[in-house]
Amino acid sequence: MPLHNQAIQWPTRVEKQRASDWVELVACKAWRPGFAMVDGMLIPLHCKPGHHGEQFYDRKSNYSLSLTLVTTPDLCIIDYILGPPGSVHDSMAFRESWAFKESETLFCEGKWLWADSAYGLASWCITLYKRPLSLILENRQFNYHLSWVRICSEHAMGYLKGRFQSLHGLWQNINSEQDFRWALAWVCVCLVIHSLVAQVEDVGDEEFWDWVCVGLEDEDDADPTNEVEGFLWHGQALAMGETLGQQKRQLVQEALFQELYSDV
Repeated sequence: MPLHNQAIQWPTRVEKQRASDWVELVACKAWRPGFAMVDGMLIPLHCKPGHHGEQFYDRKSNYSLSLTLVTTPDLCIIDYILGPPGSVHDSMAFRESWAFKESETLFCEGKWLWADSAYGLASWCITLYKRPLSLILENRQFNYHLSWVRICSEHAMGYLKGRFQSLHGLWQNINSEQDFRWALAWVCVCLVIHSLVAQVEDVGDEEFWDWVCVGLEDEDDADPTNEVEGFLWHGQALAMGETLGQQKRQLVQEALFQELYSDV
């Protein structure tokens, strides 16, 4: 689609600066390098696909497509991955994205994105603590502040789904590879139209929040497998000692507390 790259593109330096300003406002100055966030959602299908149908069976006992969005605090979609069936874990789907594959370039100079516990911890991807570490008071406080930043990713998903009723349930029979491609094309068109309109819309007005609320009505994507610490990017078990991601998260956490409690 000719308009695709115009609608969905990586933020400019000025746009990153604006995103960082917002992060500083809701969290702290030390968190400015975290200018983006990632989250995944499921697009339900009205029936079991005849083409590799079992692969579309998701954790909610539905048949669905997986859609992962990388967004900025103003809810702009800057990258996405569409194509994995609903059975694919969010973290695995994200590995197919441009943001993941080019992370060393896109998140250079100490920058990072925010993610929930479904995603693997890395020096450029700061995630919530999982159990049992999330039970520690300091980590629970960190999760609280991170959630205030990361909530924008949920709003971005609601904003998209609220605009298109078809994303609440796709009435596309998938009985062949061609059918599957048509389903993906439909969702892709929704992404492009949404992104183009969002560029000129007044984010934050009453109609906007109506869309967000409608879009989030069927979003209950909590996955119990995300709640236990130990899922890392490459599938390895949690080893003794700290990974680079754990070290980075600890530094980010310490910077938050130092700024919040510097006058105490």
